[in-house]
Amino acid sequence: MGQLYEKMASDLKLRRYSTRTQKSYLWCARRFVRHFMRSPAEMGSKEIREFLLCHHDGGASASTIKMYVASLRFLYGVTLGRPAEVQNIPWPRVAQKLPAVIDRDHVQALLPVRHFHVVFTLPAELRELVREHETPLLDLLFESATESLLLLARDPKRLGGLLGVTAVVHTWGRNLVFHPHLHCIVTAGGLGPDHAWVDSSEKYLLPVKVLGSLFRGKFLDGFARLFNQGKLAVTPRTPPRVAELLASAAFGRLKDTLYDKDWVVFTKAPFKKPDALFRYLGLYTHRVAISNHRILHVDGEHVVFRTRDNKTCQLLPVEFIRRFLLHVLPRGFVKVRHFGLYAAGNVNSKLAAARIEIEQQAADRDHARPEPAIVDQTSALDWRALFRQLTGIDLATCPDCGAKLESEPLSRSTRAPRAPPLPLT
Repeated sequence: MGQLYEKMASDLKLRRYSTRTQKSYLWCARRFVRHFMRSPAEMGSKEIREFLLCHHDGGASASTIKMYVASLRFLYGVTLGRPAEVQNIPWPRVAQKLPAVIDRDHVQALLPVRHFHVVFTLPAELRELVREHETPLLDLLFESATESLLLLARDPKRLGGLLGVTAVVHTWGRNLVFHPHLHCIVTAGGLGPDHAWVDSSEKYLLPVKVLGSLFRGKFLDGFARLFNQGKLAVTPRTPPRVAELLASAAFGRLKDTLYDKDWVVFTKAPFKKPDALFRYLGLYTHRVAISNHRILHVDGEHVVFRTRDNKTCQLLPVEFIRRFLLHVLPRGFVKVRHFGLYAAGNVNSKLAAARIEIEQQAADRDHARPEPAIVDQTSALDWRALFRQLTGIDLATCPDCGAKLESEPLSRSTRAPRAPPLPLT
């Protein structure tokens, strides 16, 4: 591979690859040649696949195989000028750690309590309106959902405390349709008016039906207010269907329809560690509407991708792009917000007081828990009973027949006098 090796090295330098990348690519190319003991010019896609599968079965990591793929793509696509040999070689999927929703400092500032995961979903009738007026209506979604949580939890009949809430807006479903809803991380308890921490039930935070009704009322009240203030005005670019809904008579009918519906609020079982829940929500905040591994096939006519329960969805390329762009939020829109104890204005006051109270309650529980008394049960036992307690072997029972052993004192023996020693001859 002498001349080919030098040509590949010069190609890498001309394209200004880093020194480390050049060494890695050349090393991979040499491994490929040594595997078959043939020149790359005499081999093609069949040998490339065989080489990669051999290393995959041999336990090579995904990052190592990815480096082999990159090197061979360069070798065949650039140096040999045969890109067709590698165009169908797939890139290996490298597992990535879930990103955090917020930075490490904020995670460490969370209260050391359980957190519930509460999801607020807008009805399907509102989707077109929200898509057309995203900023005011998504702001209203944040406001109405978090106010419902805080107001209901502040009721002495429910919890009687101020919650800590972090909310994340999410706009897509698995099939890329516009589906706005809000994910909330909620503390399993709150700070009472007397600055005492009030724990919620182990598996129950607030009644979801009451929470859904309160959420519906607050959202529709704000919805009517925005309409009356002209913030949902029709423009020349407004789609006809949305313009019809924003007519006065149609708007009233829409509001009546929405009041008659049950709005969906879903509560998941609490996460014991707050950082685990925040990392889970990283799936919604640091990723786009669809990831590469869900796309199964792309050609000039269709895009096929995986949805829920291993089902697939097939779309025309233009429709796929349209759905994907539905989830680009307005410039400057903040999709992760904090409320209640986690609000910026309460970090150094109510949040700090809640942390002190939680730590104090934990310390009181530790002091109130009686230490187990250490009883010396061996002092009253003789050595036989102690041996039986420690080993399970009863020395008073015969191991062969199981009969009880009897002990008798040894009698004093009467020894006969020793005979004189024999004379030496």
